[in-house]
Amino acid sequence: GNILTFENITVATTSWVEDTTYDSFGYKAEIPCTGVTEEFFAEVTFDVLEAISGNYAPVSQTGAGTVTIYAVEKPESTIIIPSIICSKGA
Repeated sequence: GNILTFENITVATTSWVEDTTYDSFGYKAEIPCTGVTEEFFAEVTFDVLEAISGNYAPVSQTGAGTVTIYAVEKPESTIIIPSIICSKGA
């Protein structure tokens, strides 16, 4: 379909690796999202504490079965993302 929704996604501390895609965000985590391709746009909604922390990038990238999120610093504990909505097309 043109819209895929993922809810309550757990991102463990072990999911984060160093990355140089964005200068200010030195870490990334690739989240498995079945059916997503690079043609999708992802809207990642962080929990309130993560959203206001300033640690997480306001952008994400999609790829073959993944949504990638970025962080300034590797989180010290697992985070739960309430929702990721991926869409494509006009």
